[in-house]
Amino acid sequence: MRGPVALLVFAALAVGLLSVSDARDVRGRLMRFVPTRANFATEHVASMVRPVTYGDLRCRSSAIDDCVVANMPLLGQMDPRLQAPLATYSSRYAVNSGPNRGEIIWSEPQFGIGPTPYAPTDFANNIMGNGCYITSLTTLEVAALANQTVAPTARARTLAQIDAGALMPGDASINRLEWQYRRWADKLQPNLTDPSQPSSPDFLELEEFAGDFPLGSVAFQDYPNPGVLSAASLVSGMQGGATYLIAFQRYNVTFASTRDAVRVHLALAYDSHHKIAVSGFQPGTYPILINDVGNGRRYRVRLTTDVHSIPFTETVSGHTRTMPSSEVMLDIPTGYPPGPRLYLVYEGADGVAIGNGGQLFVVEDIQSLTVGAPYRPPPPPRGGHTPI
Repeated sequence: MRGPVALLVFAALAVGLLSVSDARDVRGRLMRFVPTRANFATEHVASMVRPVTYGDLRCRSSAIDDCVVANMPLLGQMDPRLQAPLATYSSRYAVNSGPNRGEIIWSEPQFGIGPTPYAPTDFANNIMGNGCYITSLTTLEVAALANQTVAPTARARTLAQIDAGALMPGDASINRLEWQYRRWADKLQPNLTDPSQPSSPDFLELEEFAGDFPLGSVAFQDYPNPGVLSAASLVSGMQGGATYLIAFQRYNVTFASTRDAVRVHLALAYDSHHKIAVSGFQPGTYPILINDVGNGRRYRVRLTTDVHSIPFTETVSGHTRTMPSSEVMLDIPTGYPPGPRLYLVYEGADGVAIGNGGQLFVVEDIQSLTVGAPYRPPPPPRGGHTPI
C-alpha cells in the first residue's frame, strides 16, 4: 500500500533524517515506524523521592547525578484514548460522494504520491502507529512549557493553552498530543496556493517550538552525526537545561554468507525506525533514562560507539554462547548511518540473539530542546561512576 509508505516518509522527513531527494529514493522501499512491543526490556520504575531541585531537574541528592526532568509526561503514541477523537476530527475531510464516499483521501504530492483512501478509524490508527516522532517531541515540549516562565507566542502559545479535557477526556498532556495528531491530519487539506505541496499547518516541531519563544529562552539543536555524542554528553546537557529526542533504526541480525578464517560475519537487515524521549539520568551501566513512547514505558539505556561491547549470542542444539568480540564482524548494509556509529542498548535487552529475532539499534539523529535559565550555579563535584 502506498498510503502507509507516504506517512512513513513524511515522518522521516519531519525529524530531519531525510532530505527531499533522499525521501524520493526511500519512497520505493518499505520504510517502517514500529512501536516498541509491550514487554520489551526491563521497565524502570522511577522513585518519587527527589527532594533536590536543580534548574528543571529533580534529583535524589545535591550530587546532581540521579535526576529526572521535571514535568515531563509519560505518553504513549498508541494510547487508545486518542483514536476515537482523532477519527471523529479527521472525518471532516471524508469525501461526500463517489466510490470513496465516507473515506479520507491522503496524498503527498511533494513526493509524487497520489491519493489513497482510508476509513476514518484506519486513518487515525495510521497516524498513531507512525506517531513516535510527534509523541516524543510533544513530551519534550510539554516539559518545556511547564519549566519555562517566559510565555511563548504563535503556535507554541496555542499548544500551551490546551488544558485538561479541552479536546478529549484526560490531562493537558494527552490533549496536547491529540492536538498535534490533528495537525498532521490537517496536512491533507487541498493547498489552493500550491497544489504540488501539502497544506499547513502540521505538528509543532522542536525547531519551530523553540522559535516561538523570545531569543535565548528556549533553544533547538540538531545532531545529525550522533556518534560525536555520548551518555556523558547528554548528562552534561541535561544539567544545563537540555532535553533530548533520540531517533534510531532497528536492524535484524543474522549470520552472513561471508566467511573468513578468523571472524564470523553478521548480516544486518533493516527492520524499522523509532524515536524516544530522554527523561533523566542516573549512575550505573545504563546511565540514561528514557520515556519510550512506543509502549508508554520508562527504560534505562546506554549509548556506545563500540559495537563489540554488545554481546552477540548464538544458540546451537539448545545451548547458547556469547561470541568473543574478536570473532564478530558486521557486514554493513547500504543505507547504514555513517560512522562513527552510536548504538543504543536497553537494560534487560543487551544481548543480540543472532538469527533468533536479535536486533541492533543504531542511532541516526539526536535533537535537543534547551530551556534557558538566567542563573544556574555549577554542579558540585560528583563522585562514583561517570557515564560513558
